[in-house]
Amino acid sequence: WYGQDHTCEDYHPVGSHSCRIPRDLALFTPYEIWVEASNRLGSARSDVLTLDILDVVTTDPPPDVHVSRVGGLEDQLSVRWVSPPALKDFLFQAKYQIRYRVEDSVDWKVVDDVSNQTSCRLAGLKPGTVYFVQVRCNPFGIYGSKKAGIWSEWSHATAASTPRSGSAPFSPVNLHPAKATQEWELCCPGSRDRSWRN
Repeated sequence: WYGQDHTCEDYHPVGSHSCRIPRDLALFTPYEIWVEASNRLGSARSDVLTLDILDVVTTDPPPDVHVSRVGGLEDQLSVRWVSPPALKDFLFQAKYQIRYRVEDSVDWKVVDDVSNQTSCRLAGLKPGTVYFVQVRCNPFGIYGSKKAGIWSEWSHATAASTPRSGSAPFSPVNLHPAKATQEWELCCPGSRDRSWRN
């Protein structure tokens, strides 16, 4: 780094074969990263990976995911969330994915075309059914970078139920209420989802 090799002496293991590099890294600076291992039989070195940290940035999952009924509509749920707070001061855009499943299933359906909105309406759902919903974020365009970011982890699952068929309009049902960040929603029809098995 900066023409010198630095050993990551203060790294913090986060898994069996991974570590976290300290945060004091510079933007717009190419870094070369490699791994060295040694034992009684000798030593080995990995290939060198060259990157800018903007090429591999990610965020925490979107917080405060809020799922509620859309009046008395039997086949729809409204999903709202807040942009990840860690990057609010950066010049970036974000695109989002939503996935949802019914209560007694392990198969997720993923909505890819949410773009950079922070709300979405799921349509084509089953009446009188409990759904679990999660959202994740992919930052891109940070400081003009043209490379895509890395998807965050999925948010904690939030549950809500659609009204039963023929029931009267019902007040919103949700586990994690949150302040809406926009006044309109992008409709995400279920027919355009794809399956995802966790």
